[in-house]
Amino acid sequence: MYSKILIPLDGSAGAELVLDTVKTLTNGNTCELVLLRVLEKSESKRKAETYLKEKAEEIDAKKFSVTWRTGQGAASQVILAQADALDAGLVAMTSHGRGDRRAIYGRVARGVLDHAQKPLLMRRLVSGARVMPDLRLTDLEAMERNGTEEKPVLSAG
Repeated sequence: MYSKILIPLDGSAGAELVLDTVKTLTNGNTCELVLLRVLEKSESKRKAETYLKEKAEEIDAKKFSVTWRTGQGAASQVILAQADALDAGLVAMTSHGRGDRRAIYGRVARGVLDHAQKPLLMRRLVSGARVMPDLRLTDLEAMERNGTEEKPVLSAG
């Protein structure tokens, strides 16, 4: 379905939950996963690279080719720029939104959602690492067959 998926991670256990969702979505098909860590101003690049390397090693190498990279700047802008530069077929991330009507998505997720030119899978984090159990995915293949122009949003949780 997707040959390359960009997965932004912020170092939290909640953000990593999207990895399981991606594994389910790919349904055993081989694809390239690109893990991205956007550095905060005072964050060590070496620490971020060590984190990404550890996460990459945890992912099944038989099913996925995993690479990683870091970036600096406004997180949503870096994510969007990397998605374009990599020609990612999908951006998959966890939203840290609060759950009320005004803040369903976190600040970074909202920025990506508002400006994404790529399909986006968003797994909503609720109460720390607890996530709503249901998984709802838009049928992208049907949208492509029907020539739908709007950007699809995949929502998990």
